[in-house]
Amino acid sequence: MTKDQALEIFSSGLEKFRHRKGYTMDQLGKIIGCGRANIHKIKERKNFTSMEGLYYLVEDGMTLEEIFGTELAAKLRNGQAKDVPYVPEYKQLVDMDSPEFRAGVEKILKELEAKGLKAVNPLK
Repeated sequence: MTKDQALEIFSSGLEKFRHRKGYTMDQLGKIIGCGRANIHKIKERKNFTSMEGLYYLVEDGMTLEEIFGTELAAKLRNGQAKDVPYVPEYKQLVDMDSPEFRAGVEKILKELEAKGLKAVNPLK
């Protein structure tokens, strides 16, 4: 899988998610934590969201199939993350050893704690 193919899958999935939820581009940007310009870059297949943005999308109901496509989502569900095609943007989202993934998890845990929720760090 090429980066362009990965961008196509994510962009298409994000658009399906947006329509399914009835969100405007601005509402979607608020969920992800970015502006309308970044949403347009994602829509135009030029950019992925951040780890934190992805977390908020999943929390709001975006599926693995919408994020990664049917075939890759099935591999991830079956614990075959090592079989994920090398696309740098995917690596940060699924490689638990990557600094981006770890930083994203840490940020999410801090936000949960700030809301008074107790969370176990899955990386320890």
